[in-house]
Amino acid sequence: MRAKCAAVLYVNNQNLNIQVTRRTSWIGELAVFGLTSVVIARNYGRARWVRFAAGSLAALSIQQFALSLVMRQVRTKNLSLSDLISLSRATAADVLAGLTMASIQDREGVAGRIAWLVAVWGLISDIVDGRVARRLGETTLSSVLDIEADSWLTLWSASGAITLGGLPRWCILQPLLRYAHPVVDLLRGDLPVGGGPWWGRLTGGSQTALFLYALAPMRHRNRRRVLQIAWLPISTGQFLAMSLLFFHHRASSMNAPNGHGRQVGTR
Repeated sequence: MRAKCAAVLYVNNQNLNIQVTRRTSWIGELAVFGLTSVVIARNYGRARWVRFAAGSLAALSIQQFALSLVMRQVRTKNLSLSDLISLSRATAADVLAGLTMASIQDREGVAGRIAWLVAVWGLISDIVDGRVARRLGETTLSSVLDIEADSWLTLWSASGAITLGGLPRWCILQPLLRYAHPVVDLLRGDLPVGGGPWWGRLTGGSQTALFLYALAPMRHRNRRRVLQIAWLPISTGQFLAMSLLFFHHRASSMNAPNGHGRQVGTR
């Protein structure tokens, strides 16, 4: 088997480290796309499948382009186990992007169950990859992939919650605002990493809970009422938190020596 397609296993300090190349991860992502495409085509027809495929492949292409830029900047060619888990979260977001593009408003059907499963996997993988990274050794790449996979999933979870879950379109503003952080970092030649104050994590977690509830493929008598009550304070709180974090991040970057400030990111 060619070296650049192979997975490399080795033991270091009694820990199992797994490294694979980008081509191997790309194959896995295409496999997820192929499986979900078959399900969408069989249940919703050719026209919906075409739109789903276009949305998913576009999101996947953006994801791979951003990954190549980051890996080039940190000068690495391989991905660790924690990196793969983070990328699986981004791949889940690509599925949500396809469902949003296809405009399949079937929350209690197959599309809704797929959206719910990939969103829940995103939450689980966010917990798992952090623990794996701490055990095997966190790298610059793993830090960047962790926060950016979170943001990518949050963006498309918001889109899915709007399309499938009935949330107002205004809810997409907060996930979009978060991307002001990496724009500032890239303009200064830095890389975004995770972190942030407890209140930023609290508002981000509340937003995630809102999206998961909106996407849940279940019937609940008071569901619409709960969403009507919850979305405005949660979205407003996250918007204010993201705005404060952005200005704080910008001020820290400008005042830091050599133009490199402490990089702050949150969902």
